[in-house]
This record gives sequence, C-alpha cells and structure tokens, in this order.
Amino acid sequence: MDKNEVLKKVEKAILEHMVGYVEADDVTPESELVNDLGMDSLDIVELAMNLEDIFNIEFTEESLYKLPTVDDIAKYIIDNIGD
Repeated sequence: MDKNEVLKKVEKAILEHMVGYVEADDVTPESELVNDLGMDSLDIVELAMNLEDIFNIEFTEESLYKLPTVDDIAKYIIDNIGD
C-alpha cells in the first residue's frame, strides 16, 4: 500500500469520526489533529482504534501522542504494516 492510499484512508477515517466538525478541505497531510482539526484526547484514541481496525496495526499510547499531523499518522502506519 503506498503513502497516498494510506493518507486517503486516514483522511476518510478522520472525516467520518469528525462529521459535522471538519470539512474535507480542512483535512490535509499537514493538518494537526488538535490545533487544526479540534480533536481532543478521546477523539484521538477513538480514531486510533478505527485506524487499528482498518490497517490491522496497533498504536501504543506513547506513539499516539507523538503523531501530531495526518502525515505523521500515515508514516507510522506505513512503517508498522505487517509487523
């Protein structure tokens, strides 16, 4: 799976989770989950759980808070697919 595919799936998961709060144009690779998209810690944990199901990977609590942008999440997923 290439980075663009991963980014699109992450963006879609964010839009589905934050329906009514963010628009498609708001979610870019550079978007920060907290500062730009208004996610709180519960939103981030729920997003991580959804992404774990989508990509069959696991986020550690420590890693989750070291991934401030959509692009950071996509890179993490790519690095951990198949582990």
